[in-house]
Amino acid sequence: MKKYLMFPILAVVLILAGLSSCQSNSNEATGVSNGNSVATSAPAALKKSQPGDAIQWISWNEAVAAQETDPKLLLVDVYTDWCKWCKVMDEQTFSDPQVADYINEHFYAVKLNAENEEPIMFRGQEFKVVAGGRRGIHTLAYALLDGQLSYPSYVYLNENYERMHISKGFKPVDPFMTEIKAVRGDQVQ
Repeated sequence: MKKYLMFPILAVVLILAGLSSCQSNSNEATGVSNGNSVATSAPAALKKSQPGDAIQWISWNEAVAAQETDPKLLLVDVYTDWCKWCKVMDEQTFSDPQVADYINEHFYAVKLNAENEEPIMFRGQEFKVVAGGRRGIHTLAYALLDGQLSYPSYVYLNENYERMHISKGFKPVDPFMTEIKAVRGDQVQ
């Protein structure tokens, strides 16, 4: 029984340590640390997208590095390999050219497998997979979703990594476009 009480306590500590430190203004607080210095330019993988390109999915670390030179909102797609609706979202909504163009222009798009990711160092905190769920739970996914794990889920973060909105479930193109425009503050027509 005590083993099951530890996970919620760990999650609260991770949420507080990992996300509430967003208020810090130091360069160290906004960097990624793998024993390397903080990246000062966007990764080479981030090329200027052209209309009709697929969504340029990048890793969390690539998004953090890109934020250093070209701040944008972040869209984090939290998924699992076994999630049917995650696959449907990829096939039907994320593959739509209108969705891809809008996301590529206004967001860094990050795919985060909630069960199977390498450890991620962010703001001095290591986020990794721990026991729980079907195949483990990545503590960054847990923190981003406030422990309300549901797949697919989309977390929108501002340039300072402050959570703006959490959205859950499959969304067809039109409702998803309305959502991402509203998150950005664009006029929805």
